[in-house]
Amino acid sequence: MASKSRGSIYDQLKKDHEAVKKLLKQMIDSKESNVDRRRTLLQELKADLLAHAHAEEKLLYSALERYSQTRDLAIEAEEEHHVVELMVGELERCEPSDAHWKAKVLVLQEVLEHHIAEEEKELFAKARKVLDTDMEQQIGRRFQQQKRQEMRTL
Repeated sequence: MASKSRGSIYDQLKKDHEAVKKLLKQMIDSKESNVDRRRTLLQELKADLLAHAHAEEKLLYSALERYSQTRDLAIEAEEEHHVVELMVGELERCEPSDAHWKAKVLVLQEVLEHHIAEEEKELFAKARKVLDTDMEQQIGRRFQQQKRQEMRTL
């Protein structure tokens, strides 16, 4: 028996986006002196972001790349994921007590807010036009499972 979807793929992605925004706010609000808290938040953000991005790429973006109406947006979104991974790596190499750490988090927040806004407004709207309900449900059912698998490999 197939597992039940936890809402549409779009609802699941939006929920993840909200969780990432919350983590970023906690990181920005954290004090330079609270190095352990900053490291913990960064590791949580990294795990959530990478699992989300990899699952999204494998399931949603790969499906959208098959259609001319969504191909370019899906490829652009993948490249934005790549930039985010590079930025997370930069954060990992920066001492949490360094003033540059917060600046890097702020830039990461800007990049992610752009990506999320474009995805939720433009990509989702176009995806709904090319993917039928069955395909959206199939992607939605597989998304959480794929995320869990991605978490195990991080």
